[in-house]
Amino acid sequence: MLRILLAGALSLVVGTAHAGLIGDHLSVQYVYPNGDDSHNGTSSTLPQRFTIGDGAEAMITIGGTSVVADFTDDKLRVQFGTSVPARFSPATFNGLVFTLTSPSALGIVAADVTDTTAFAFTNSHVTFDDTHLLLDFGGLNYSNASEFDITFTSVPEPASVALFGAALAGLAALRRRRRN
Repeated sequence: MLRILLAGALSLVVGTAHAGLIGDHLSVQYVYPNGDDSHNGTSSTLPQRFTIGDGAEAMITIGGTSVVADFTDDKLRVQFGTSVPARFSPATFNGLVFTLTSPSALGIVAADVTDTTAFAFTNSHVTFDDTHLLLDFGGLNYSNASEFDITFTSVPEPASVALFGAALAGLAALRRRRRN
């Protein structure tokens, strides 16, 4: 019983860390290639800085098209607004680059494109690392109200791992007690 209480106390001491995106600070920029690099090309927009929270975080204008980015804790919805259907030029990279400005890592381990409407955007168009999320639109057609969602899987927060460990320790203690 003492071990179970200690495990519970440990989970309280560890605290509740947050593994989602809410509260993260990012910037976004539309980038198209200059031929020298896959995504460090020429930008048609200045970086917009934002904090992930309620409502749409950023609106980028690309020519006559508005692109709205709306993050939640584990999802990004991208919507296009245009009066004329169009196509992004095919290129090495032609799209949005989201850059984390704080904390130290996005904590994304997987991204899955879902709920695509009138848009051929797939998982192969999404790349990420600890501080960047890249959405490559190169060669894709879009029209007004085209949209897609990307659902993220995050690294589990330390409190969940500690709680899981405490639960395993408690189960082991109960099993040992029942044997004796």
